[in-house]
Amino acid sequence: VRPSDRVGGRGVTDEEQDSVLNDTKFLSMRTLDDHSLLQYEQAVVAAAVIAVARGNQRVEPEWPAELAEAVGVSEHDLAPCRDHLCALFAHHDAPSPAPSSSAAAAA
Repeated sequence: VRPSDRVGGRGVTDEEQDSVLNDTKFLSMRTLDDHSLLQYEQAVVAAAVIAVARGNQRVEPEWPAELAEAVGVSEHDLAPCRDHLCALFAHHDAPSPAPSSSAAAAA
């Protein structure tokens, strides 16, 4: 979480930052158990996990340009994997992921 990130137009609280970190850890561990994610490159899965964790806490932007550039994964490239993660974990005891901005725009 960066100082310029926002939740509902305000800065991200320490509690929200901790929640993003906890969601990231939880989702990362859960991805190791699901073989259906092997269809995606490891960097794409990692990026999708971060985007889902940020989305869970309504952190905006969900996938900042700086992260996309640093990791080499665009929001467009991670969207299918992100949506896959959301579908997988909607049926488990995972945090409730927010719908992706690309999925919301398509609706």
